[in-house]
Amino acid sequence: MKIDICYFSSTGNTYWLTQKAKEIWEKIGHEVAVYEVIKEGKNFARDCDMCGFIYPVWESQIPQPFRDLLMKMPKGVNKDFFLIGNCALFTGDTGLYWKKRIDQQGYNVFYANHVIMPVNCSIPYWNFIKVPHETKLEKMKSKALNKLKIMCIEIIRKKQKIVGYSSFSRFFGQLQRKVFEEWDVLALFKKMIMVDSTRCNGCQKCMKMCPTGNLVKNEKNEIHYLDHCIGCLRCYNLCPETAIHLSQRTYNLKRYPRYKGPAGEYLPTFYR
Repeated sequence: MKIDICYFSSTGNTYWLTQKAKEIWEKIGHEVAVYEVIKEGKNFARDCDMCGFIYPVWESQIPQPFRDLLMKMPKGVNKDFFLIGNCALFTGDTGLYWKKRIDQQGYNVFYANHVIMPVNCSIPYWNFIKVPHETKLEKMKSKALNKLKIMCIEIIRKKQKIVGYSSFSRFFGQLQRKVFEEWDVLALFKKMIMVDSTRCNGCQKCMKMCPTGNLVKNEKNEIHYLDHCIGCLRCYNLCPETAIHLSQRTYNLKRYPRYKGPAGEYLPTFYR
């Protein structure tokens, strides 16, 4: 079977899951193609028997790049489609919510499930789940991999499974989307993020890996932010000099450690 995977990874969790899923399926004889949603998404779902998204769950939503891609994808003609989300705590009804929208494009979303992965969001007002230390990280990865193996087998067997139907999941999924959209939480985040020019070494890594090209240099050759941030936290977590902050609080690295990915230093996709 030819399987297409489209993924987006902020700080490495989704990339790790994608590579593991590819390994699992290839080991049992399937042909797997992997596409990064922004850079390679235009080639996704064009020559395969089955396809799917592997994605981080953000406030019971899939990241904006998937929403943009969905409008450009070829019609599915009832092609089988799977959704594998990952989060640190709660996915709500994300899979169910997007099943309905992907089905409208002609696909058959028969599977939507999720895996718990380490938190990458060690920021003010959202620090109740901690970035795990090495021992806990390895335990989380082992548990996630075991669940992923089961999910990959279920997908190959075309098991019908859509999580998110419970009243609890639907209520809190809808609540999360409503709060984050109506209160425009992302706008508050945009006001907080800043670059400490005294720490910045000019490597431009943040500019190259930003999925929306939101970081640019000004006339003083200093990096600053525009207004189309999607809140992926790549720049915040992966800056080699820890020059990017969300208020003065995040200078305290013991309280607000940066997450470097499940396999150590994550090497993100560069877009420019």
